[in-house]
Amino acid sequence: MPRKRRKLNIAAREPAPIPFTKYRVDWIDIVSDSGWAEEREFNKMKLSSPVNEGWLYSKDRYSIKLFASYDREEDGTLTFGIGR
Repeated sequence: MPRKRRKLNIAAREPAPIPFTKYRVDWIDIVSDSGWAEEREFNKMKLSSPVNEGWLYSKDRYSIKLFASYDREEDGTLTFGIGR
């Protein structure tokens, strides 16, 4: 007997506003390779171009802190997802 397929009705909803602004940060990073390379290999190395999207938590002249996920607690406070 074949399985019956069901459609899930997932309603899109606007999330409750949070007091942070959403940003996309395109940046350039060095290649994280701790090995040794000859001059020919070193000349061929390319920089990576990572992209981060999330809400700006804070920034100063030394760092920019973004978070991409959060959880709203029952008392209204926010807990932030930390990716490492």
